[in-house]
Amino acid sequence: MFRSSRKSPRVRLAAIAVGAGLLTAVGLTATAGPASADTVLNVHYDLTGTAFINKANTTVNLGAGTLSSAVDLNNGALISTLSLPPGTISFRTSKGLLVTVTTAIIQNSPASGAINLNTGTITSTANVTLKVTHVTAAGSSVQVGSNCKTSPFNIDITSGKGFSIITGGPLEGTFTIPSFGDCEFGTQLLNINISGPGNTLNLALGGVQLG
Repeated sequence: MFRSSRKSPRVRLAAIAVGAGLLTAVGLTATAGPASADTVLNVHYDLTGTAFINKANTTVNLGAGTLSSAVDLNNGALISTLSLPPGTISFRTSKGLLVTVTTAIIQNSPASGAINLNTGTITSTANVTLKVTHVTAAGSSVQVGSNCKTSPFNIDITSGKGFSIITGGPLEGTFTIPSFGDCEFGTQLLNINISGPGNTLNLALGGVQLG
C-alpha cells in the first residue's frame, strides 16, 4: 500500500475520474481503506515487444509477455513488474561470423514510476540484468558458463503516442548495456558486439485487465 499525502481538490478529482474510468470500462475492483488512505488498482496487460541492439545493429523479438502494475489513484504512483520470455540476438561479427545469443531480462526489483492523472501518460524506470544462457558461433556452441550476465542497469520507459491506460498502446525505452562478466570463452565476443549505449525497447500493450 502506498503512503497517503494531502492533494488539492483538482488532483483528487482527476484521480477519481481516472479510477472511475477504469472501473467502469473494465469492471475492476479497487482496494480501498479508510477515507484518508490511498486507493490502489492492481491491473495487468498482455504485451509483445522488440529491442534494438545498437552495436550489433539487430532487432530482437521479445515474444509475448505481461506487465503487472499497482496504480495509486491519489497521486499517480506506479509500481510494475515486467515478464518476458527469453530472446535471441543474432548478428555477424566484423569477420562475417554468424553469432546467436540467447538472453533473459531479469528484473531486479519492481519498476517505479508515475501516471500523469491529467493526460494518462506513463514514465517509469526498471532496473534489470541481462543474462546470457547460450551462445553459438558459426553453428558451434561457445562456452559461457551458468553465470554469464551484465551488471544491473536501468531502462527508462515512457508511453508513446496513442497510449491509453485503458486500451494500452506503445511503451518506449532507452538503455545502455554494461559489460558482461563471468562468460568464460564468450566474454570478449559479447562485450565487443553487444555492450554499449543507444539501445531501444518497444512494447505494445493490450487492453487493461484485472489482477
